[in-house]
Amino acid sequence: MFNFRPIGIAVDFSQNITIDNNVIAQVVERETFATIGMLVDKRGMFMICVYMGFPQTCANINITNNLAAGGTYAGFAVPGHDCGAHDT
Repeated sequence: MFNFRPIGIAVDFSQNITIDNNVIAQVVERETFATIGMLVDKRGMFMICVYMGFPQTCANINITNNLAAGGTYAGFAVPGHDCGAHDT
C-alpha cells in the first residue's frame, strides 16, 4: 500500500485476524483536515485495535512479517500484552 491518508490499515472491533507479509509506505497527513486548538489528527500505518479506543473488543489478532516505512506519526500502534501471555 502506498500514499494513504491518514491510515494505512485500521482494525477495530475484530477477532481472529492475521496480518502477514505486508508493506505500507508513505502514509501522509490529510490536506483537508482543519483543526481547532490542540487537536491532533490520528495518523498511522498499522493501527490495530487502537483507532477508536476500544482494544478490549479485539481478540486473536496476529501481526507478523510486516514493514512500515515513511509514516508521519506511528508505524505500528497496537495494544500490548504481558510477557509470555501472547495468547491473551
